[in-house]
Amino acid sequence: MRRTVVVCVLGLLAATAALGQWSEPQVVSQSGVWNCRSQLVCVPGDTLWTFLVRGRGDQMARIDTSFVTAYWNADGHWQGPDTVTVANEGASGPGAGIDPSGRIWLAWYSGPYPWNAGQGGQSDDPWGTYTTVRDSGRWSTPQLAISSQVTGLYPTAHCFAADEQGRWYLGFRALGYDSLPFTSAAYSTLRGDTWAALRFIGQGRSGEPPVYHGLPLLVRRPDYGVWAVHRVNQGSVPDTIHVDVIAGDSLARLLSFEGAGLLATADSSGRLWVVFNRDSALRSVTIEGGAIVDERVISTNISFRSGPAAVCTDPMGWVWAAWTTRDTMPVVSYNWGARWAEAEAVTDSTGWAEGLVSESDGRMHALFRTRSHYSVYRLERPGIEEQVTPETFRLNQTATVVRNVLLVSHSVFDTCHSEFALRDITGRKVAELHPGANDVRHLAPGVYFVRNETTAKSAKVVVQR
Repeated sequence: MRRTVVVCVLGLLAATAALGQWSEPQVVSQSGVWNCRSQLVCVPGDTLWTFLVRGRGDQMARIDTSFVTAYWNADGHWQGPDTVTVANEGASGPGAGIDPSGRIWLAWYSGPYPWNAGQGGQSDDPWGTYTTVRDSGRWSTPQLAISSQVTGLYPTAHCFAADEQGRWYLGFRALGYDSLPFTSAAYSTLRGDTWAALRFIGQGRSGEPPVYHGLPLLVRRPDYGVWAVHRVNQGSVPDTIHVDVIAGDSLARLLSFEGAGLLATADSSGRLWVVFNRDSALRSVTIEGGAIVDERVISTNISFRSGPAAVCTDPMGWVWAAWTTRDTMPVVSYNWGARWAEAEAVTDSTGWAEGLVSESDGRMHALFRTRSHYSVYRLERPGIEEQVTPETFRLNQTATVVRNVLLVSHSVFDTCHSEFALRDITGRKVAELHPGANDVRHLAPGVYFVRNETTAKSAKVVVQR
């Protein structure tokens, strides 16, 4: 269970766990969508979007007409599909992102793969990665970002990210073919209206042993550039996860560790979180500076056919993860800085977890699929309801530890009819408190006191980073 810090007038906090609940599933799309992993994104204004490829057959085995489609949810109900493009020689690997202006970008590969390149002929369009951006309520004409006929590579997955300097990056997992297939990790940057030539993060090979590089997951860094996190598989050697720093055209290796099946996000303190598989468990590492500062087991109940499905950070700084259990149940957990909560099933039916995203108010949405795609949302944020009495205050003098955000229950204000302030150890007021989330990232780490300004009762709070 995730814990919410709740502060009351009488002083110290005694807490009981409050179980969150997930909504009834809503249908996002009916069957007829190829088996490509989708994702959820949330644009300013809290409109949710997801993107799927519709068509017939298997896009990796034979060429067929594909429809890259968008679905959106702006008022509690899913709408669509909106056809973004029609790809006569197949489409795959869609990836979406929100740029610094709040616009949605979408990338996908259109064309055949090496083993079926002679079966096409339906279109004169170049093969490669295409991108489009939604601006002023419409999708732009798809643009060829990277030509496969020039590079000899066939992208199979894509992701976007922006850095603090406003640069816009596109990451690729690119398939090559030299008697046997191999994959490389690469990226490009947007320069004006065109994408720069591919730059490799890791190049695969089809030799002995073959080397396969996974999709580089791009995550904004708090100072400059982006992290690029990807997996390398080299036959019988244990899989390795590499963390690199990219800033424009420069690339530097930060660290590496053993693991597979990864996803990545950054928390509100600017630390990188990597969720991955190792030793039959789903794990997380937290990276600060150039070192791993924390490693935890999230769960041992995970389907290794899928690995982690999605991770994200909510506006209050909590890191969330979704995955599929061994008995094919989509589940979600969260970490508020102390530990990972017990996994919550988002539905009582079987399915595969695929997407996870937070609205601006912290409401979490999860996407899963059976034969169709469905979404659910958490009816309330997980938290602690306080049971505060004078006896509790006398008996329990333990300080409450918080990071980044101090959460104050609405019920506290309703019950106590008082104003609250946060004061430092000298008694100086450093913040007015209001119901809900209170941002304390501007405060130096240390001891503070939540004070009822009417009764002068207070509770100790320790702010950590």
